[in-house]
Amino acid sequence: SSTNDEGSFNGYASSNNSRSYGARGFCNSNQQRRVIFLQHCLFCSSADFVLNEPDQAIAFILSDLGWDVWLGNYRGNRYSRSHLNLDPDDDLDYWNFSWDMMGRYDLPAMIQFVMHTTQVEQIDYIGHSMGTMGFWAMMHFHPHLSSWIRIMVGLAPVSYANHMRGTLTMSSLIYALDAPLTKVGIGEFLPSGMWTANLATKLCRPDSPARKFCDELLESFIGQGRYVDPEFLPVILAHNPAGTSLHTVSHFGQLIQSRDFEAYDHGRRRNLVEYGTTKPPKFDFSRVMLPVALYSAMNDPISAAKDVDRLARELPWLVVNHRVELDYNHMDFLWAENANTIVFSHVIDTINGFTC
Repeated sequence: SSTNDEGSFNGYASSNNSRSYGARGFCNSNQQRRVIFLQHCLFCSSADFVLNEPDQAIAFILSDLGWDVWLGNYRGNRYSRSHLNLDPDDDLDYWNFSWDMMGRYDLPAMIQFVMHTTQVEQIDYIGHSMGTMGFWAMMHFHPHLSSWIRIMVGLAPVSYANHMRGTLTMSSLIYALDAPLTKVGIGEFLPSGMWTANLATKLCRPDSPARKFCDELLESFIGQGRYVDPEFLPVILAHNPAGTSLHTVSHFGQLIQSRDFEAYDHGRRRNLVEYGTTKPPKFDFSRVMLPVALYSAMNDPISAAKDVDRLARELPWLVVNHRVELDYNHMDFLWAENANTIVFSHVIDTINGFTC
């Protein structure tokens, strides 16, 4: 595997991790290898695609199929903090972004790098949670990039937040406090650090007296679950949260308040500069002119079923809208000990239906 930094916008550098592949994975008679790009969720990183047993982690599964697997990192997480001029530890201006800017600038830069490196004309895309939100933003601002993507797979897809439940709904409070928090110099939200990783590893062991607290804390964010191997929880919490910006979390609160799916509201003056209008634009799903497959769960408090169904109705080229049989929560799509059987085997069959 290898790690690469790509320039994005205004000095930010996003990060890709690539994995090696086996002898299989050719998808046409010209011996062209299938290239697939995976993008992570809020508070996550590329690590979440490998935080499971090798036969259940999506990155390993696809790599073992012989596919050329690339894992993206959004700006501001533990693996993607580079900037030409700004220091994320000292410069508040570094954190002046939300997930829509990641989709508008970072995703195109990362995908273009992958296509240039692999010399392919199209790739497949899997986004989990905020990895789907960034994709919708990319398609809104750059609809011509639909030609780059053979098929988009959304795991626990997020767009509208009208029926969102759980701790993330507290982002409405962050939205209300966004301006005053920024004025006092707070730009980063839930930063990743070695001390938190070490603490999680010790406190969340299966034999720890604090284990119940760890379980309840995680469930408050992603929903109740019973499919994650308890032995894996310390490893998961050692890598999560991976950090993001205050504005990114605030943006979720904005969606809850507006009851629409729209770009970040910078205020009237800055909106004019960013969007050419005084109000943030509402994202237009009719611009997603490529096949899309959605995989969601009734038990997911973040990717709520009614919100997913609304999204599905607005996508012009929806090929799959699958609700998993079990009571999966938001992160079971990556971390569950039966993720391959319940989700990934179906995803692979869907992707294989689109030849390259």
